[in-house]
Amino acid sequence: MTDIPALIINFGILLVSGVAALVAVVQARAALRDAGKAEYARDEAVVAQKASAEALTEANRISKETHDLLSGQDARLRERHQVDWRGQWDSTRAMWFLANDGPDAALDVRFTATSGTLPRQTQTHDEIPPGKGAGVEFPELKGTGGAPYVSWRVEWRTPLGVPRSDEGQWPAPKRR
Repeated sequence: MTDIPALIINFGILLVSGVAALVAVVQARAALRDAGKAEYARDEAVVAQKASAEALTEANRISKETHDLLSGQDARLRERHQVDWRGQWDSTRAMWFLANDGPDAALDVRFTATSGTLPRQTQTHDEIPPGKGAGVEFPELKGTGGAPYVSWRVEWRTPLGVPRSDEGQWPAPKRR
């Protein structure tokens, strides 16, 4: 009978070990469930981080485009550009000639002139540099010797793309 206390002690130890093992299993399952949640949260964080990186890349692209547009707009507003148009009638050739007397070139030029009831004459030029010009002929007026009344309009753009225009009449109307 002396083995009974040892048996009780061993049974108690076995019982405590079993309870500890059961607690360990429950805690391991809880830890495994928490690890699964943590892994899911990590995966969601990775997806969110990728979406954030893509959004940041797109925001940087839009910011650069905006900067480029504003820089171009500022440059166009500050652009120094002077084209002065001077008209002249050449009675020998029955031609109205418009010259660029300014210091800068006119680009993508569209020049139109009319005289009385005669058909409108139009010319286009890629560029009219300083000191050069363009003319339109009015063959119906050749040999008449007179100087007609001419209305003209010229449209062009600056090197940075700013549209410009000018118009006039020749001879200029008398001021009162």
